[in-house]
Amino acid sequence: MKKGGIVALVAVLAAALFVVLFVTTLSPSGDEDCLPSGTSVPSAGGVPAGSFAKPMKTGEAQLTSGFGPRWGTQHNGIDLAGPIGTPIYAYADGVVAKAGEAQGFGQWIVLDHNIGGRVVSTVYGHMFPDGVLVKVGDRVTAGQHIANEGNNGDTTGAHLHFEYHPGGWAPGNAVDPAPFYAGAAEPGSGAAGSGTPGSSPSTTPPAPAAPDVAVSANGAELAALPAAVGSEEHFQVDTVRVARAVHAKFPQITSIGGWRADGGGFDDHPSGRAADIMIDNWPSEEGKALGDQVKDYLWANRQVLQIEYMIWRQQYIPSDGEPNVM
Repeated sequence: MKKGGIVALVAVLAAALFVVLFVTTLSPSGDEDCLPSGTSVPSAGGVPAGSFAKPMKTGEAQLTSGFGPRWGTQHNGIDLAGPIGTPIYAYADGVVAKAGEAQGFGQWIVLDHNIGGRVVSTVYGHMFPDGVLVKVGDRVTAGQHIANEGNNGDTTGAHLHFEYHPGGWAPGNAVDPAPFYAGAAEPGSGAAGSGTPGSSPSTTPPAPAAPDVAVSANGAELAALPAAVGSEEHFQVDTVRVARAVHAKFPQITSIGGWRADGGGFDDHPSGRAADIMIDNWPSEEGKALGDQVKDYLWANRQVLQIEYMIWRQQYIPSDGEPNVM
């Protein structure tokens, strides 16, 4: 839909060394008042709501490789070996940000969590296609069975590769997940775990994750965009919500626009339904990673934010249907 005008928009901005994450929103439905929060719900994974679960049961996993330098490169996670088909569990309540094919991993899953008011991503790798049991946008709970162990991608044997990314998934952002694994509960045990992530086992159990950014139906609960970032003038309500949510979640974004009188024959921009999220230095690995994080965040929240479609790096991404290269 409306792809002719979008091609011209992306081409013009790409020539200016910017890439637009172009979002159009539907009219407000009134069905949802806040973004998906990551606040705990009764867990189907056998651990208390708001707790943390080991990605594999201790009795079914053997640590075969730790975090750090390995074979001349940086190993960004820990490897937990077990028979093919061994269940893999979600570390915490969250949203599926990525699920499917990934270079080196065969198939992978990336979960976005809200832990202590901060975005944290966990990564699960080396599954076979039939071993991925969730899809992008799914809500999961701590201890939920999300995958089965495989021997897919760059691997010398069946294992789970598990990563922990404070601040969200990005290349080079991983930290040693061993303390988080050690402090988490056994899936199905009903226990809360012996400590908060990264703390000693003697500390108190983790508190439920803090709510994500709340946005009312009229966008009033989030501060308006700073003038240095952009103007909300002429935006529709849902566009305001998108712009404010992105600014709150990604303060490193320095420019958000979207309204202009000339829409090239299409009404998304003139009607105030489009938000242009500008990614500085987009050709760099850091720029691409940031744009991917914004896209994944908006995709996970597309229903609440009433997003109709997005465009990122010349890919048209409808909220319903298959993406396609423009």
